[in-house]
Amino acid sequence: RGAGPPMSAPPTIVWLACLWASLASASSDARISARNLLLTPDTPFELSAQPGCFKWIAADTSIVKVASVGGTAGCPSGSGSSSRLTTRSLHSGAAASATTMVLAVRLESDGSESNTDPAAGDGLGCEINVARVTSLSISTTTREMVAQDDEIQWLEVEAHDAEGNTFSPPALQALAFRWVWDGSADLDFVELEYTRQILDAHLSSLDNERARAYYRVAVHATTENPRVLATATLLNRSSSALPLVSSTVPIRVLPAPIMLWPGRRVALPPGSHLQYHLCKTGPTQRCWLPTDLDAAAARAAGQGAAHPPTRWSVTGPPGVGVLSPSGIFSALARGEADVSMRHVAAKIHSAKAPVVVAYPRSMLLRAAPAAAAAAAREAVRLDPPRCLHEPPPPHPAAGPGGGDGVPYRYAPGDEDRRPILYLVMGESRHASLHVLGTDPASASQGLLLNGSAPLPLLPPPASILDAHLRPAVTVREWPAGTGRPPLVVAGMAPVGEVGRACGGAFDECLVGGAPPGAPPIATCECRELRAAPPPEPSAHGRAPLDASVDGSVDASLDASLDASLDASGGRWVDVSVDASLAASPDGWWGALGTSLPVRILHPLALLKPTHTLPWVCGALAAGWSLPALSGGSGCVRWSVEPASPATSPLPAAVGPGGGAPLRLLSPGPFLLRATDARAAQASIVARALSARVARLAVVLCSSLAHAAHAAAAATLPPPELETEVGLPGVELAVLFLGPDGAPLAFDACAELTVQWRLSSPPGKGPAPFAAAGGGAQGEARCEPQCAALPATHAADSGATAPVTAAYSCAILRLQAEAVGPASLSLHAAAPCEQASLRHTAPLYAYAHPGQPRVQMCAQAPSPDPADPAEELILDGLPSALVAAALGGGKPIWTANDPSALSVAVAPHAAG
Repeated sequence: RGAGPPMSAPPTIVWLACLWASLASASSDARISARNLLLTPDTPFELSAQPGCFKWIAADTSIVKVASVGGTAGCPSGSGSSSRLTTRSLHSGAAASATTMVLAVRLESDGSESNTDPAAGDGLGCEINVARVTSLSISTTTREMVAQDDEIQWLEVEAHDAEGNTFSPPALQALAFRWVWDGSADLDFVELEYTRQILDAHLSSLDNERARAYYRVAVHATTENPRVLATATLLNRSSSALPLVSSTVPIRVLPAPIMLWPGRRVALPPGSHLQYHLCKTGPTQRCWLPTDLDAAAARAAGQGAAHPPTRWSVTGPPGVGVLSPSGIFSALARGEADVSMRHVAAKIHSAKAPVVVAYPRSMLLRAAPAAAAAAAREAVRLDPPRCLHEPPPPHPAAGPGGGDGVPYRYAPGDEDRRPILYLVMGESRHASLHVLGTDPASASQGLLLNGSAPLPLLPPPASILDAHLRPAVTVREWPAGTGRPPLVVAGMAPVGEVGRACGGAFDECLVGGAPPGAPPIATCECRELRAAPPPEPSAHGRAPLDASVDGSVDASLDASLDASLDASGGRWVDVSVDASLAASPDGWWGALGTSLPVRILHPLALLKPTHTLPWVCGALAAGWSLPALSGGSGCVRWSVEPASPATSPLPAAVGPGGGAPLRLLSPGPFLLRATDARAAQASIVARALSARVARLAVVLCSSLAHAAHAAAAATLPPPELETEVGLPGVELAVLFLGPDGAPLAFDACAELTVQWRLSSPPGKGPAPFAAAGGGAQGEARCEPQCAALPATHAADSGATAPVTAAYSCAILRLQAEAVGPASLSLHAAAPCEQASLRHTAPLYAYAHPGQPRVQMCAQAPSPDPADPAEELILDGLPSALVAAALGGGKPIWTANDPSALSVAVAPHAAG
């Protein structure tokens, strides 16, 4: 079909032509039910012919198979007036369509073919075309309906193949469709028995559930909506169609003069009741209790005038419920019905709304998302790589008939695990509690109301306190015995606050489509969960948690990871919020329950408010660690933010998924934000700096404090680098100086290394120094905290007291092996060479002088009568001499300078 005639006729076509010629003289009064059909693969269908008995023949049995023959009374064997047939599958790789003929050959009573009318026309047969559905369309009789009016409309699917041909009704009858209306209930199905219409035999044979999946459905409008989108999606997962074939049609729903509220399909359990309101539309929009509207209409009619009240009725199975004259529906038994009202004063206007009475089947307890976490909701769903996982609290079943209260299991990477609600200490969150019912229109437990949501039962009025209708909510601590309640469940939010408090929860917690002035109707109970504020710091504090997503955990945390942590000293507290509903006294449903695991976290806290890293060049800019944190869930995502609006471009970037490593892009300040991956409402910001290393300096570790101060002040010369031969060794500290000459302090610098080499002056032989382990060259790695620089208080010497700080350095450990000078060459080991990161310093090794006696003479200054003693300062002295003088037991001390001595002298005495 569609490929042109073949070069030569295949045997099947030759045989078919011969058979067709033999039928040319068949009686012209013979008729067949269809002459041409377009069907889907694997579709059963039926053909019939009359009058008489017929032999049914499929020309190509690989396309169509004759399954059975019917209407065989009085007919020769193998013949009858009808036949059940089935199309075959279109095999993978086969053509998009196939065509064959089904022939009906009339037989005489003796079984011979009828051939009594030589003037007969064409033979009796039906062309069968088989193809897959590639598109749908929806036909309507009107695109405009009136809400809650008695009118109904049939929405009908038309299916098409790749060439745009329309499939025949037998193909559509064998398919199933999912009908939805724009995510709301502005349209509703009309049950077949209430259409009050004569239906075809096939549709009449369907139950309500299958009728809702038929290609023709009856609907009526429930709520005003200028544009309702009705969508039909083909559900058959077979060779019948391409996947996800659907079509949508817009329908406008106009308001009625007086409407029922609620007008959408709502559900409640037996024993509960619902108050209906009447709402006027148009310029004076207002909702009334039915009794108030009747009273207002009576006053408008005048005193003494006859005014019949609003007439109420329930249409549906008997015993579902009853309506009072004041518009209160009382649910009695399981089923579905229409609540109808007729308001005589409004020109005999009537309106109806569907209502369902259903048994509770399960419970759902769900927390509304935190406002601060709304933007990060997608990020929370997947854990960053190598997070620190801890098992959540056990989740036992809630009781007999426990609904979804199954044992709770957790494994890292399990995408189907029950979600845990993460709260930060001191945080409040609203949770919605839903009781879900079994839809009486469906035999399945998982029916989706209009294909969009389960069937929530309206909470009972406040006057109903029965345990089988009013859920109970409690908090179960895990582990038990904590000192104070870590979580409190407050009472229900007022109905007027439900939309705001639980608006982000399942089904928005409200019946939608409310007209102006209508009282809100909740579909859930909205409870507030309040986490206790953070405890006062204890004597033990709490262990820091390295929450970096590279998975590294500080060794000091190992013991606490397996410890039993309580509310005062742990990283989190686990509790369970349990909800339960008692069994029905009539045995209609058993006890139900559900639980919401809650993990209460300590707030995120930085161990240091700043994070400084070295910048040498772009080639040494990757692989840096992120700041250490405490609190939270142990799993964070990092992001880089500008330090000021003018910062562009950003000086750093984090790894994929907001994890390690941190990459430096340029020197400069920036901000690092840590957001808890499981509790996105918890975040904290650290100030970070990519600090440029401008040059190197080297000092003796024994004089690090003075040398660091001297380099920072840029006023004092650095001390000599010397040591005595034979001592255990000498430690040198390589400082990293910034552009201002001040030593830099890094929070992490392990990737920054310094290469060093020792040499002696030309012609002096080997260098008198060597590394502690041997060798004249090597590499030293940067240490974040080299030594502390204490504050000094030497006002008389004019020195400025620096702030106590920690500086980073690389430590060299050398051994003096002979007397003499040496040269120490340094350069920062980086893939990119920079001349400013090279430094050369002289070293000197000396021998011990024995026990020399050194006498120093100086003229004492003129005596001051007001001062009983004087102080003589001698500076510029070798450090070895200073050390010897200090060890001689004389009244001598240093004057804040390792190369100077201060000597006390008596008044009027010669120095």
